[in-house]
Amino acid sequence: MRRRRSKGLFHEPSLVPLADMLTNTVGIMLFILVLAVLAAKSAVLLRRLPIEHVTEKRPLDIVCCRNMIMPFDGKFLRRQFLEPLGTPKSDEEREKWISNFELHEFEGPTFTVSGRIERDVFGQPLRCYLLAVPTGYNGEPISRLSNTNSSYWIALAENNPQEFFLRFWVRQDSIEAFQIARALGTTRFHYLANWTTMSENTAIRMTLFDTSIGSEGSTSNLTNLLNTIQ
Repeated sequence: MRRRRSKGLFHEPSLVPLADMLTNTVGIMLFILVLAVLAAKSAVLLRRLPIEHVTEKRPLDIVCCRNMIMPFDGKFLRRQFLEPLGTPKSDEEREKWISNFELHEFEGPTFTVSGRIERDVFGQPLRCYLLAVPTGYNGEPISRLSNTNSSYWIALAENNPQEFFLRFWVRQDSIEAFQIARALGTTRFHYLANWTTMSENTAIRMTLFDTSIGSEGSTSNLTNLLNTIQ
């Protein structure tokens, strides 16, 4: 005997799609909130820094880290890093030099410098650059900046403000040090000044030829470098 299909039975809908929608919505809201916090943090930092003017003068690089001042002598760091590597005189020595370039490290009083090489898809070296990381607490504290025997004062006095401008690389923990150092350089020594911000864990990327620095930096052609040291 054929049974009649029951009518009016209630089938409870699944709540899984609704839970997925709520999860996605909450995730997107959290992502937007994180971006807003990061943007606001950068905006607060930038509002505390002065507006500067563009200049074609050569830069004197000053790193502001751990609320201290670290004058950045790119030529000195480049020379100290490259001298122990020697001069390659054959193809075999060139290969060894390239390997040593990446393994070698120079530890100065305020910066540790290491070498990096960019390679193509076949593993052949293309370009090279240096990375400098502030080390320890060997920078110049705020209390010493106005002393005539401080390294910052000496650097300002030895260079010509008609040829150079002060380029500050400022970490968020060093706003006060930057403001005091900038005021000394612009009012006492009449330098123009400029600045850019750096994140806390960013290494300073330095070219090998003009020894200037940048948070993103640039690279030097490896062939040109090897030709210059032959």
